[in-house]
Amino acid sequence: MEREKIGDRLIEPLVIGAAMILLATIAFPYVSLHRTRGFNERAASDLQHLASAEEAYFRANKIYAADPFKLAGFMESSEVTIKVSEITPTSFRAVARHERGDQTFLWDSATKQIQALAP
Repeated sequence: MEREKIGDRLIEPLVIGAAMILLATIAFPYVSLHRTRGFNERAASDLQHLASAEEAYFRANKIYAADPFKLAGFMESSEVTIKVSEITPTSFRAVARHERGDQTFLWDSATKQIQALAP
């Protein structure tokens, strides 16, 4: 009788541990996927804020700002890289990417929308 109790005490934590490991291996890819999506959304959001600031500047001055990073109200998030690839007085294009994301986003003032580029 005493041996059965000792055996039960050893088996129960092993079964619970195995179940937890199984659940963790199932859940980890989903958590990782959602984290990557969150990083991508942060990059897209920063690019949208830059575009909004540029468009507001354009409406007020009839020209796009030469240095969009100095526009009032715009602040780039950490780990997000935004590069202005083309800027003229009447148009601009910019790309954004998060260091831990897997997508790059493009804003084109001609289309006035964000496009996800192929990874």
